[in-house]
Amino acid sequence: MQRPVMNPMFMEEKEAPAPRRKPKLHQRVWGWIRAGFKWVTRIFFTNFFRSERARLRIEDGTRVQRFVRGLLYRLAFVPVILAIFVVTLVFAVTHPPHYSAEADPTLQGVYYDPVNFVSEDGTRLEGWIVPVFDAKRVLEEKERTLHKKHPAIVLVHDYMGTRQQMLPLVPALHDAGLVVLVVGLRGTGPSMGTGQTFGLKEQMDVRAAVDFLRRRSYVDAAKVSVMGLGTGANAAVGAAAQDANIAALILDRPIESFDQAMTNRLGRNQQWLSVLMPLFRYTFEAMYHVDADQLTSASFATVTSTRPTLRFGDVNNEPCQPQNAEGIAAFLRYHKVAGTSTSTMASTGRD
Repeated sequence: MQRPVMNPMFMEEKEAPAPRRKPKLHQRVWGWIRAGFKWVTRIFFTNFFRSERARLRIEDGTRVQRFVRGLLYRLAFVPVILAIFVVTLVFAVTHPPHYSAEADPTLQGVYYDPVNFVSEDGTRLEGWIVPVFDAKRVLEEKERTLHKKHPAIVLVHDYMGTRQQMLPLVPALHDAGLVVLVVGLRGTGPSMGTGQTFGLKEQMDVRAAVDFLRRRSYVDAAKVSVMGLGTGANAAVGAAAQDANIAALILDRPIESFDQAMTNRLGRNQQWLSVLMPLFRYTFEAMYHVDADQLTSASFATVTSTRPTLRFGDVNNEPCQPQNAEGIAAFLRYHKVAGTSTSTMASTGRD
């Protein structure tokens, strides 16, 4: 007779399964696209390749009539599938992947304060503010530094960029006597899941940054300028169109149309883009409640004609370099928006 034996292993604790890593946004989007492709393939082609014996015949008529009815039934799904494809693509383009970066102005040898503020639609934003006064200026000017108001500039990064993109400009602008605010637009930092709209909604972020600077006791509210890179330049132009008191604009290669923005992200040699571009435009406007026609070069002319504007247009020019920051500072001094001295403008040109 066999006696029952207790298994000594049943008291051991089982190892907890490793937590599953949440896939990134772009991985989820491409997963949706693959699932949609499998679904389309199953709907369109499954019944066509089944054997006659495996197929359930519930309709009358000849083989040709049944084929035509089945084809028309499948074609009815084309608008739905096309709509899903367009929405998914627009969503993926306006939610680009971001990579974390640890750099900050201290790597440039500049003191800064981390700041938080809210855009006009409630989107939370982060930034770095670099005040003018440092140990050297306090020793030179003593108490006058604390009571003096200084000109300021807002630095705005590009689509898919972060605040770190503008770091090379900070030291030279700070040395020129400017209070510098580097703003992280929507879609980065605390608003990571918010869609990016090529500068259309980001202009609210720029206006919020300008208002934040004007409330500082050490900032001259009449001398706040904005420098934007790529779609950040479009946001700067949009903010200046609503705020006539922005003193000057520095624009580096703004996009000049919605079509250009989508083509740059999806590929220049894709012939199907021109066919679907009207659908992309309509979907983009419906998703974000914006007017894509504001992304045109014609909208720049009215804004830039009312204030000093420096524009970088050469694709081989790299504006985020110290020598270009010195040119920007010279441009602002020339127009009496920064400092008290007057110098010749930088060789980069002016509109």
